[in-house]
Amino acid sequence: MDHEYSLTGKVWTRCQGNVPQSQEVNGFCFSLEPVGGSSEYSIVPLDKAKVAALSDEEVANICRGLSLEFGCRVRLSKLHEEYGLLNVFNGGSDYEVVASDCFTCEYNNGTLVSQKKESR
Repeated sequence: MDHEYSLTGKVWTRCQGNVPQSQEVNGFCFSLEPVGGSSEYSIVPLDKAKVAALSDEEVANICRGLSLEFGCRVRLSKLHEEYGLLNVFNGGSDYEVVASDCFTCEYNNGTLVSQKKESR
């Protein structure tokens, strides 16, 4: 079984042009990449190996920290996918996602808006 972890998110800030390209919140480093010249930025982890070790609480703390720093709405999601062999109709097998869980949180100006954990 293989495991894949990813961290994705968005920052909706009002400070266009004044957003640093790289950030560190609670010891986790990432870059903020503009989306279509608007005030929306994608969160991209700089060290993808550290994503697996992040707890849901740490993800929420990073999200809250960004929201407080920029005084805006921030959404952050950590996805964990487990890959394995699945049987298919023709009697063969295929290597696909056999289980996944996703933690998503959203803060606005440091206040929790929503938080959920989904498993499949």
